[in-house]
Amino acid sequence: MELFNLKSIEIILRYAHIFAVILWIGNSYFFTYVDNKIQKNITDKGIDAEGILQHSGIFYRLSRFKGVPDQFEKLEKNLVIFKWQATTAFVTGIFLLIIIYYKNAEFLIIDPRINNNITPIFGIIASILSIIVSWTFYHMICKSKLINNKTIFVIALFIFSVVITYILAQVFSQRFLFFSVGLTLAVIMFFNVWFCIIPNQKSMVSSALNKTEFDLNLSLQSKTRSLHNNLLTPVVLLSMIYGHLGIISSSKYSLFILYAFAIISGYARHFINLRNQKNTN
Repeated sequence: MELFNLKSIEIILRYAHIFAVILWIGNSYFFTYVDNKIQKNITDKGIDAEGILQHSGIFYRLSRFKGVPDQFEKLEKNLVIFKWQATTAFVTGIFLLIIIYYKNAEFLIIDPRINNNITPIFGIIASILSIIVSWTFYHMICKSKLINNKTIFVIALFIFSVVITYILAQVFSQRFLFFSVGLTLAVIMFFNVWFCIIPNQKSMVSSALNKTEFDLNLSLQSKTRSLHNNLLTPVVLLSMIYGHLGIISSSKYSLFILYAFAIISGYARHFINLRNQKNTN
């Protein structure tokens, strides 16, 4: 038996993917939690919030700066930017998508009972295009004034997701349709990191090193996208484990269950975040 056959590579990718996802989600939940829990309104003009953490019997002091820390150029070499967890999760996920789903599109993506005119290559193209279109719509609406009205923003995204899901329901098998919702959201989360959060952070670091004016909007935009990722995580995880959900993913009501879960989990995360903010302000 070959040591590194396709199945062995798949197992390695699965493990790396799961491990990277755990790290990514852990970072997201940790920073969202401490952002809400650490004490605000600090009298120090350079500190926005601070708190004391305890882990493994050791106390840590955590400070959040209002802008760029003093003497940043001396601290820059020790700056830690969290990006490789998301990158590893994305790269391993794409490889798994290709060798499992796209390679077996005839059996895992399309279903003749849904539409016998759909070919495997058409199903693959539909999958890729749905991700591109979804990201483009989301990214554009985030850059529009709608981002300032949370209610309209959420409703617009929800209507769009329902419409595109209905269209894809005419192409994909029921189980891949369930999975593709999480796939699309996961890619959006990664794109948030690499096309918004990381570039903004690089611009902020550059401003600090060049001692130019710090653009606070970059920080706010990055935090908003990070919060979106935090809210999307539960529904992404649910759709990604669809193969272990038994009657839920195979039920004719699976999408209704998924969307209901998305609404409930999204509001639950939002409520928890608001409660933590209220308790510390």
